[in-house]
Amino acid sequence: MPALPISNSMATGKVTEVRRVTLLSAALLLAMGILVMCSIASAADEGPPRIKDVKFSPARPETGGLVKLRISLEGSASRADVKVFKNDEEVQSSLYDGISEYLELGNRFKAGDKLKVEVVPIDSGGTVGRSVTKEIEIANAPPTAKLVDQKLTGTSYTARIESTDPEGDPISFAVKQGPSGFAVDQKGNLKWNVGEATGTFPIEISIKDSHGAEVILSYSIGLRREQGRSGP
Repeated sequence: MPALPISNSMATGKVTEVRRVTLLSAALLLAMGILVMCSIASAADEGPPRIKDVKFSPARPETGGLVKLRISLEGSASRADVKVFKNDEEVQSSLYDGISEYLELGNRFKAGDKLKVEVVPIDSGGTVGRSVTKEIEIANAPPTAKLVDQKLTGTSYTARIESTDPEGDPISFAVKQGPSGFAVDQKGNLKWNVGEATGTFPIEISIKDSHGAEVILSYSIGLRREQGRSGP
């Protein structure tokens, strides 16, 4: 059986298709090349990776408080390597992603600890910029205070302040504001002979540790008389 001849139109169609594919591939490669060149040019325009600013939050961290780091990048920096030192001993190594508002350093620090961070900027290509170092000392925290066990027995008002100090320092109590005769002892016990008093009485108690860190406990006592009885 004789072979069928290949028509010129079929052959031409195949050649045209191959040429189109080739031209399309070349165009894609050219576009990718342009994008890469633009990316390189953009990075060059931005300059080397740099740290604009590093700040602790809060600005005065205290014992047991959560310490965070706010890092601002500039130039071609897209992320940063962060090392944390407590009293010159490295305690943490983290990567800041360049997006999050803060990098958390934890709450394992106490008064007197010297905290240092070393931040190294890095660009998307892995180029490392000049490091920035910041230091801060953890401050003494004031005592905590909570009012409990309020009672009025006859004309005798009593209550108690539960208080602890984060560093374990001794605590002292003092009345800053209160009615005549209102008193607090150095164990946090409150007492007052209300007598015939009625109305609202604002109270302020100062709770201090031995380093002078202070917290003020504020509340009010309301007294009214109904059918010969009185109550807070």
